[in-house]
Amino acid sequence: MILCLAVLAAPKHLDEARELLKAVSAPNNRYQHRPSVVTWGENAVCNTDCSGLGVALLQKAYPWATPDWFKATFAKLKPLAKDFYVAIKRGSAFEPIDKVSDLQPGDWIAIQYEKEADNTGHLMLVNGPVEKIQAAEPQIPDLDQYIVPILDCTSSPHGPKDTRRGTKTGGIGTGEFRLYAKPDGTLNGYAWSISSKTKFYAPGTRDLIVGRLTTQ
Repeated sequence: MILCLAVLAAPKHLDEARELLKAVSAPNNRYQHRPSVVTWGENAVCNTDCSGLGVALLQKAYPWATPDWFKATFAKLKPLAKDFYVAIKRGSAFEPIDKVSDLQPGDWIAIQYEKEADNTGHLMLVNGPVEKIQAAEPQIPDLDQYIVPILDCTSSPHGPKDTRRGTKTGGIGTGEFRLYAKPDGTLNGYAWSISSKTKFYAPGTRDLIVGRLTTQ
């Protein structure tokens, strides 16, 4: 069952992400923390991580995404995944989205990892309609499951349809993420992919939040 029934124009940052993905060649596509290099055009390059891609998309898509805006929104010029999570949670330039039925293409999915993790979290974009699926492993009692098409920059592919499967470098690409929700649609956990071997993360463990830019 497809949940996003309305035909909505994709926000500018999602358009730019799709254009970058279409233009970048495999040798110029790599997941890395530093240096972060993202350029569009005939010789497009995406050598960055998830938050580096997010920053580049905002800067490319919106003239108002100035250094002052980043400082006001994230308290830094180069926010990390955890900073996107915090900004969404406090409603700073983002509107938190709590119900799976309200998700739209272009919404931002931010995950905050524990302090001992190698990375601060992860950042993704919703890349298409959300679809309710028949419950698959890992199954959690009283929770429904949904496939979310995502676009991100990672070295860990999201399931069998991920465009980065078989590569050693990762980078920008698309895949399928899994959200869990209560019967009323309230988000209540997630898994990295639709694979039965993926781990379920309940609220309170590597917390996830979804947000929508309030200015586009």
